[in-house]
Amino acid sequence: RGVDMSVPLIVHAEDNRVAARAVQRALRKISVDHELQQAADGVEGLRLIEAAAHAGRTPVLVLLDLNLLRLSGQELLTQVRTNPTARHLPVIVLSTSAHRSDVDAARYEGVSGYLCKDRLGAGMSELGPYLVDWFQKNVLPTEARA
Repeated sequence: RGVDMSVPLIVHAEDNRVAARAVQRALRKISVDHELQQAADGVEGLRLIEAAAHAGRTPVLVLLDLNLLRLSGQELLTQVRTNPTARHLPVIVLSTSAHRSDVDAARYEGVSGYLCKDRLGAGMSELGPYLVDWFQKNVLPTEARA
């Protein structure tokens, strides 16, 4: 069975299983057709992003934790921004950190949003409505007209 290239791809890099499941739940509840690929660390996240871009199926959104194993979220973001086929990907950081240095570093790399997990309600319940709003306001590559 082949992959439906018209279904928007979301890559989520998160090493905390509880947080990963919370994001899965939030995405299941929204009315946006998507495929979610999850990475348990930064190296796997970068591999998923690069493999998708190489296959011509660039993710429409990357959800990125900063505190990842093997390759930090900041390092992953820096590598994505130097990759010609992936550098314009919209990235939303989902982090426990509200430190100015983390926020500034992510903003410097051009993230589309920086969300603190503890500000998203119990079990990140407010993530779903945020993403619905984000998808409604952004034109996805699959929707762009020539």
